[in-house]
Amino acid sequence: MSAFALMGFAASGFVAARFGYRITLILPGLGYALSALLAAAFIRAADLTPQRVARD
Repeated sequence: MSAFALMGFAASGFVAARFGYRITLILPGLGYALSALLAAAFIRAADLTPQRVARD
């Protein structure tokens, strides 16, 4: 994770120089939103509700 973060920080300097600093704030925000949507989909698909135990 740290290696990817380092590559992202390095790339953000080039992106900011080319497209402006606003885009360096928008792109991570979109990435966080996508991560939240994927996590919500995973939780729904995994059905993490506790199962009831049958008693005799």
